[in-house]
Amino acid sequence: MKKFLLTCAALVTLGSATAASAQPFRFDGDFGNFGAREARAERQIEWCQRLGNMSWQEARQLRFELRYLQREIYRARYDGMDRREFWALERRMDAIERQIRHECRDYNPRGPLF
Repeated sequence: MKKFLLTCAALVTLGSATAASAQPFRFDGDFGNFGAREARAERQIEWCQRLGNMSWQEARQLRFELRYLQREIYRARYDGMDRREFWALERRMDAIERQIRHECRDYNPRGPLF
């Protein structure tokens, strides 16, 4: 009888843990620090373009990708998301930041815009 009760208790515990993990992954506040990262990326694009390290075409493309990501983040804030969706957005933000760093440091001179 004890084995049966212990097995039932283990199954109930396992079942409640599974149900809790299926709930959507919601954020409060800065939503995974995306807001600060987006602002920093925008400032870095502007700065690199002003220094002449980035052409206006490269800056336009990076801004387009950043705006697209911002729309996806807005949708995720509205609809809620799970951890997989959050990490996909994190990886896309990381890729945009790497691309900005690459374009700023690829040493193809264009002259300053001011």
